[in-house]
Amino acid sequence: MASGCIPRLVDPEGVDQLDPHAANQRNRDGVPLVDVREAHERRAAHIPGSLWVPLSRFGADWVDLPDGPLVLYCAAGVRSQQAAAFLNANGRKAANLAGGVRAWHMAGLPLEPGQE
Repeated sequence: MASGCIPRLVDPEGVDQLDPHAANQRNRDGVPLVDVREAHERRAAHIPGSLWVPLSRFGADWVDLPDGPLVLYCAAGVRSQQAAAFLNANGRKAANLAGGVRAWHMAGLPLEPGQE
């Protein structure tokens, strides 16, 4: 794919929606969390240990994600749902953190400041 962005033709319906505690449990079971937010958002705070592939580069960089299931997140769960739908349409298994990093924070789960 030439562009870094994902195509808007992917239907986000049918993507598994996980609450923060379910996403955290999957992560503890070895499923990587993937942050699709942009650099300025990631610098503010991110989920510890999460991978980072911003949505603006997702169309080009998704192939570098590890094999197996993934849980994607963004600020509120909209962009990550679109990215998860794209992955699922391309033969991968991806779920969405419903409510995004905001819901994660509201659930009292840890965040780290800084770094990309």
